[in-house]
Amino acid sequence: MDKLKRKISIISIFSVLIVFFSFFIIFEKEEILVFDNSIPVEEFRVAFIADQGYGPHSVAVLNLIKHEETDLVLHQGDFDYIDNPEKWDAQISSVLGNDFPYFASIGNHDVKAWGTIIPLPQPIPDLQLNWGGGYQEKLENRLEKNPEIECVGKLGIESVCSYNNLLFVTVAPGIRDGEYDHYIDKQMSDSNFNWKICSWHLNMNAMQIGKKQDETGWEVYDACKRNGAMVVSGHDHSYARTKTLIDFKQQMVDPDWPKSDDLRLKQGSSFVIVSGLGGHSIRSQEKCFLTSENNECNDIWASVYSQTQNANFGALFCTFNVEKKNENASCYFKNIDGEIIDSFSITNFT
Repeated sequence: MDKLKRKISIISIFSVLIVFFSFFIIFEKEEILVFDNSIPVEEFRVAFIADQGYGPHSVAVLNLIKHEETDLVLHQGDFDYIDNPEKWDAQISSVLGNDFPYFASIGNHDVKAWGTIIPLPQPIPDLQLNWGGGYQEKLENRLEKNPEIECVGKLGIESVCSYNNLLFVTVAPGIRDGEYDHYIDKQMSDSNFNWKICSWHLNMNAMQIGKKQDETGWEVYDACKRNGAMVVSGHDHSYARTKTLIDFKQQMVDPDWPKSDDLRLKQGSSFVIVSGLGGHSIRSQEKCFLTSENNECNDIWASVYSQTQNANFGALFCTFNVEKKNENASCYFKNIDGEIIDSFSITNFT
């Protein structure tokens, strides 16, 4: 009887804690980040990778990131593929150091070791606890070592961060339930940051050149486009970049800005990049061939690099505020052989 009473007491206490934390989560104020325009903008470089893996190719990409004097990494999901946050974080630290600013969106291969999550009945959001040595805790630890970077929200799942005059959102459409389009609009619609990036892992079929199917919904893509934010994803193990688009679903190139090597960002115009050659494997192109006579993808793709093109692993690098001008950025994809596969500029009208 005493054991039963103790068990009931423990369950009761745990239930009260769940209700308390749930109440806090539901009614906590969502902070909107603001850029201090009095601070002079400086050039900075961001590396974009996804589908990393654990091994020599992954390390080679990290060494490339170090060699290119990168200031920050945005990882679009799928980490080590072995569900081992300790080894994954150690692999990064072995090249970049344990305090390097490294941010990521959850991938479908990261769910099992992400962290402690207690499912709760709807409409109460799941209770997420950042302990237990999961991937999210590793990301939180790196954030704590970079106080100049401000983040709010559930890091890697539904969060917004600021670095210099860049605002980037990491969300999890198709992996975790959430109204991510509303979240993106709320964080970006009244933002005064010059540069905005949407980062997630999965794709819509039309927004990649492999076999991936519709998994995110168009809502998140359209929310980013509405706010003049570039979209970067992974999942397909290739590199692909569109031209400037005014309609993602209908695959419509911006008629006022149709260039392949010069893109623009403005409310209603954006572009999509898949940077999935982080080190795990390389897949072939299955559609949207640039030489296709039937123009199957409306000629939206400006660059494609996959097994079909004898691709090697690498990363996309973007330098923002070129010549300290907050409307200019320049980007290139470089592989671990040192070859530049794609290069383009971005003009920002937001």
